[in-house]
Amino acid sequence: MVVSDEEELQLIRKTQVGFGAVLAVLLVVGIVSYRSLAASAETERWVQHTHEVLEHLETLILESPTVWASSLRLKGPPAGHSLWSLVNGRFHGISSIER
Repeated sequence: MVVSDEEELQLIRKTQVGFGAVLAVLLVVGIVSYRSLAASAETERWVQHTHEVLEHLETLILESPTVWASSLRLKGPPAGHSLWSLVNGRFHGISSIER
């Protein structure tokens, strides 16, 4: 089968468009994957930071109960803070954080 020059150019053009489309899809997938990995790493850093803060708070509560008690009598609990409870009309810090 003999192919004319015009048909050969159309075939080359279609092949180039096909490869271009595949490269564009690969580029988009690569960008989305990179952004997803970057977001995952940022989330991991925040999770690690949260664990460090919780450990620090637990240490503070366990090592200095008198400071916490005097602070509670003077100021009351921080608004919306989950480490405090009201018992017999007085606010108390939770002595242990369960994981």
